[in-house]
Order: sequence, then structure tokens, then C-alpha cells
Amino acid sequence: MLGKDILRVHATIWAATLLNLGLELPKSFFIHGHILSGGKKMSKTLGNVISIGDMLDKFGVDGTRYLLMSGGTFGDDLDLTMERMTEKYNNDLANGLGNLVSRVVKLSEKTSKDFKKISSYSEILTDDYYNWIEKEQWMSNARIDFILEFCFTEVRILNKKIEDNKPWELFKNDTARFEVVMGELIRSLSVVAIVLDAFLPETAQKIKTALETKKAEPLFQRIKM
Repeated sequence: MLGKDILRVHATIWAATLLNLGLELPKSFFIHGHILSGGKKMSKTLGNVISIGDMLDKFGVDGTRYLLMSGGTFGDDLDLTMERMTEKYNNDLANGLGNLVSRVVKLSEKTSKDFKKISSYSEILTDDYYNWIEKEQWMSNARIDFILEFCFTEVRILNKKIEDNKPWELFKNDTARFEVVMGELIRSLSVVAIVLDAFLPETAQKIKTALETKKAEPLFQRIKM
């Protein structure tokens, strides 16, 4: 893992030194960009420094992980401001994922039916619906942003499915349709949890536990802007 400003030294001079010493050369380099704030390099003079400690205090561990990993393409510069991160946290995590889990679990309490859940990553690989084999290359190419976008696109789709189908009304008027919709919601949410396990492990485990126990604690509290 190298910063883009020191690539030349490590890819040439350091490699030549290793070669001269008869040591094994690295098989690959992962090059990251710089972290900016408001389009400018962070500095105490400008007063635009954002510390990891500040982010952890405000967004928590998994919230901070998500904001850093989803903020852009790995290798490019990452431009952060507290205002934009707070907005993204609220939209994606509190209102998006957190709200989805709460709604699905609350609805699942209405029935004793045990809906099928995807329980392992290998199951996703063999599921034609998600066509995950093609997405495997995202991992190889460090396209974490693509993987997270897949997850949160799925979250938006599932929230819309709830709005469109109104399962709380189906429960009263059409039990069979209610169970179909709930099965789709729970199955898809279990997939999101498994994929997120590599990136937001605490959150992923909470989702899995909530789906099993039909009890959900708030995942992400909304933050005032």
C-alpha cells in the first residue's frame, strides 16, 4: 500500500535495491490517492483537518468505514467535508439501511413463518439472480466503491418494494402475497448482510442477528446537520 506521491521511489529505486540484494520483488502495488478537504490539502493552517478520532466520535466505527470506503474510487483523491459526510451518513445508513432493517424485522414479527435466508457467501456465488460471479472481479480490482454501491442500490430497491407493496396492508388482506413479499425482502437483506460483512462487520452481524431473532436495535442514529 503506497501513496501516489511515493510510487516512483518504490516502484523503481526500492525494487532495484531488492533485486540487487536477491530479495523477492513485490507482485503488486496498491496505490492510494490523497485525502483532501473541500478540494484542498488538509492543513492546520487552513483549519480543514478532519481526524479519524472526530469521525469515530460522530459516525461510529462502521459509519466511518463506510464513509471512507464509499467516498470514491480507490486510487483517486478522496475529498471529505463533515457536512457532506453527515448528509451521506444520514441518507445511506440511518434513513437507508437502518430504516430498512427496522421495517423488515418489525414486519417479520407478524408471522411465525421461517423465511429462507442466504447464509453464506458461496450461496451468493451460485445464485443466478445476483450474477455475482461477474462482480467478483470488483474485489480483485479493489473496486470497493462498486461493491458498496451494489449493496446500497439494493437497499434503495428494497425500501421502494416496501412502499410499493405495503406489506402491513397485505398482512390484513392477502396473507399469501404478504409471505411472498416478506420472503423476497428477507432473502435480499440477508444477501446485503453477507456482502457487507467484509466492510462493515459489526453492522452485518447485527442484521443477521435481527433477521434470526426478529428483534432489531437501531443500527445508525440520525445525526443533526
